[in-house]
Amino acid sequence: MKNKIISSILLLVLLLTACEDSNEQADTNNATTTPAVEQNGSGYNQQLQALEKVDVSEESYLFVDQSFTIQFPYAVDFIHPIEKATLLLNGRVVTDLHDPQNTVKPFDKNKLIVKSKTVPKPFDELMIIDKDGNEIHLDTGKYVFGKRLPKDTIPEKQQVYQMGSHYQQMGTKVKMTFNMSNVPGSKITFEVPNELKGIILNPVTKVLKSDSETTQYEYSFTINQPYYEKNKLNVLSFEILAHQQLDGRDLVISKSYIPISADDLKV
Repeated sequence: MKNKIISSILLLVLLLTACEDSNEQADTNNATTTPAVEQNGSGYNQQLQALEKVDVSEESYLFVDQSFTIQFPYAVDFIHPIEKATLLLNGRVVTDLHDPQNTVKPFDKNKLIVKSKTVPKPFDELMIIDKDGNEIHLDTGKYVFGKRLPKDTIPEKQQVYQMGSHYQQMGTKVKMTFNMSNVPGSKITFEVPNELKGIILNPVTKVLKSDSETTQYEYSFTINQPYYEKNKLNVLSFEILAHQQLDGRDLVISKSYIPISADDLKV
């Protein structure tokens, strides 16, 4: 009887150990890290050094809002609390983010959210000083900003609502459809930041169908593929704004974030 009890205990221990190993493996598989970080293994400083070597061949074009998000192709959530942060372009400081009006904080595994009271300037690098005094230089890819979003001034009862959208791409050709509620007298427009001129080609807006309650719009354009090749880009991301105008007043109906990789352009 005693031997059976001991055998049962040993079996239970083995089962618990196997479950723990399985859970640890699952957590590892779900983590978002760069190959460089994995190869260096443990060690905070080694992880930072690995990130500083990553070349981010990307460009992002955004409208000016109260905040914007810097997205990385690797995890940054392990970085110790940020004491100071600075945005740079070609190695020169363009914006300090360590005063009360400008802040940068982690958001999800691979994102940092920046709140700025001033109009952001183009940048391609983020310099962070963490709570331990480590100076960390991260390639962000180039960020460029268009016009400031208009303030919402249309009363709620007269606002157009987006009830759905669909994205379709065939090589360099992109089409987006938007289903909108109808508000008499409203003008609906779609736009990307002006700084994409020459990259986003031949933008066209048209009405596909309409009834008494809803209208379906199509916004289409062509991507300048040689621009990717000339600038050695892996990804180009940008925002598409759906905008309502009514009696001289404005409303941002929606803002879509569209990343398009060089591979996406291949038919």
